[in-house]
Amino acid sequence: MPFLDTFFRVARRHRIVLPQNVDCVDAAKRIMVSGRAQTPNEIRDKMGEAITRAKEFFLFDKDHFFQDRHVFFKSRASNPTGGLSDCLVIPPPPHVHGEVALILPRDEVFETHTIVNRSNDLSADARMMAVFKELGTQHPVDPFNYFFDANAMDQQHKVRQNAGSRWQAASFVKFVYLLKDGTIVEESEIRDEPEPAIIVPEKQVDSPLVFVHLEDDSKMPYAVAKMAAHFIFGVQSQCVVRQKFARQRGNKAEQYCSNVCLKVNTKLADKVNQGRAWDTHFRRTPSQPLTSHIPWVHEVPTLVIGLGCSKGIGQDSVTVIGASAALDTNCMIMAQDMKFWQSKASKSGKSRSLISSSVLIHIIKSLFVQFYLFRDEWPKRILYYREGLSEGFSTEAINHEMRCIRKGCQEVLSSRPEFGCPNEEKCSGRGCIFCTPLITFVVCHTNTPIKIVPREESDGNRGNVWSGTCVDKTIVRSKESFSIPSDFAPSKKVALFSGINDSGRDFVLIAQGGMKGTSKPVKFSVFPNENLCYRNSDGTTPLTKELLEDVTYQTSFQYGTATKAVRLVPVLYYSKRLAELGIGYINYLRHGENNLVSVPANAEDGDEEELMFIRKEVRCRLQPCHSQKKETWALFVVAEELMHSLPRHFCSLRVSRSQRRRPLCCHILVPSRMEGGVHLFLQTCLLEINCPALKRKEISPWPWLCPHLMKPG
Repeated sequence: MPFLDTFFRVARRHRIVLPQNVDCVDAAKRIMVSGRAQTPNEIRDKMGEAITRAKEFFLFDKDHFFQDRHVFFKSRASNPTGGLSDCLVIPPPPHVHGEVALILPRDEVFETHTIVNRSNDLSADARMMAVFKELGTQHPVDPFNYFFDANAMDQQHKVRQNAGSRWQAASFVKFVYLLKDGTIVEESEIRDEPEPAIIVPEKQVDSPLVFVHLEDDSKMPYAVAKMAAHFIFGVQSQCVVRQKFARQRGNKAEQYCSNVCLKVNTKLADKVNQGRAWDTHFRRTPSQPLTSHIPWVHEVPTLVIGLGCSKGIGQDSVTVIGASAALDTNCMIMAQDMKFWQSKASKSGKSRSLISSSVLIHIIKSLFVQFYLFRDEWPKRILYYREGLSEGFSTEAINHEMRCIRKGCQEVLSSRPEFGCPNEEKCSGRGCIFCTPLITFVVCHTNTPIKIVPREESDGNRGNVWSGTCVDKTIVRSKESFSIPSDFAPSKKVALFSGINDSGRDFVLIAQGGMKGTSKPVKFSVFPNENLCYRNSDGTTPLTKELLEDVTYQTSFQYGTATKAVRLVPVLYYSKRLAELGIGYINYLRHGENNLVSVPANAEDGDEEELMFIRKEVRCRLQPCHSQKKETWALFVVAEELMHSLPRHFCSLRVSRSQRRRPLCCHILVPSRMEGGVHLFLQTCLLEINCPALKRKEISPWPWLCPHLMKPG
């Protein structure tokens, strides 16, 4: 396929780690599943077949591809110390089912197999080694120090003596086993088949990404493929439209593949895969040198959080809360958290707009812990972006959410033995600036009536102002400042900055470059800005309004699927997308198998197919319940289904039935690293879907899917 050749060539430029010991194009053709999928169930079955083929090829070596070449599939695994290590995947013994065996580096785990002496039946732990003709029997090579160069013309092995030496061509002779005392044991001296020393369950080894090749950019097959990836297989997916690629000419074909690689790196951006869309460099003024991190964020561990909500339509009281946190100093690698929350009505009969304290505290705690898992250090400061608050409701909501942020941080930090608060009498276990990170709360108003245009048409770009235009005077509040409490007493943990120039708290920013239409600005209102006045670490600078403007603007370039600045900061963009994803799926889970999809154009009259995406053990519980408990039970089923069906990075979910008269909530934790098991770099499964036009007159196909899910690409 022309796309595969171009994609793998471009992927290497984007530093995507491709499978070793195989020709990627040849391997992709071996595991590819092609078919004319006409219904959602057929698309689901094809995707499952593709994932099964990939596991059989890479993990279980059913075709003996790796065995015939005397090599292994290289991946990464969680080592005994809790960190991540390179590993080699070897097929399990014949009597083991549903598990795979691993080889870890020699300096971490020496033994790879348990061998039994043929003559005396004594067993011993040994390490598998390879003998090559050019090096001799007395110099066996570790499995990590050789590979099969499938892309070379002669397709031969390349070996090296150690990690620092050069690769050289060599001819494989045989496998031997090295004991800890240096004794080399031949295969002829071993009884039966050696038993692998490390075996992990198959369920811990998932494909991190599935490629779906679509014939055209029709909405229906795209939405079905995405839903199947989320609900059935729990895997990230990347769609490629064949017609779009076929229309590319010259270098545009590589540009199309480059855009796909950006999305792949963004979706695999976690501690396991270490994906990154691009490297970034910044400077505030032309005279300053380039730096590889966001200003101010890199000084001390700083947690940048974005929170957005998506509410049900009409009288629906369900709210989906999405939250994202930047884990690295470039604000590219994200941890995410999502909650489904049913708000209860107030005495006036209207739904409450404040997020439940228990819900928000759980969100903060999960993101706080994920930051520590990624960085191995606790955050000292928090930069919190909040979208969705009206100006008339901001004060009450901000005070409420500030208390929840404090409480969430305090509950996590108080579990440490060295935790202590010098202000314990006033703190009273609620959290304060002395025992929790300093917080800067930024409210983002996306529907502001303010419009910013160039004075002269020649001064702008297509009638819009240039990217980075910021207005922080005249039309915004510039005289209000953050006041320091009169009873504040500096301590060893928290001190005051000297000579602070507080020039206000509001600014209007147009980060995006106007390509089409009128650029809409975003108004940022900074309410509590504790990082302006207080410092809790050495080497920190005050977060003035001018510095916050720079941080916000430069962060806008870190949205992984766009090579230019976006309107909102990425932590908010990702949060809103996550919330919309949840609100789009929740109606399907409520109605269960009563939903019907469109009938294929070539189907006979009366043929209909029910949605089959809910598992049997969950579907059996979607029976009519008592009217008083129907909504609560439906939400509980949503929580249990999402625990098993969302992608692997939504791998830990807690469901809490709150006390009486409290809303039911479920919590999805998105960790930055997987707790054990193997995570493949790019064990891709390819799936071709050729879906003909569907009848849309009789039954509307999944009208509840949110708009961003219906976009191809």
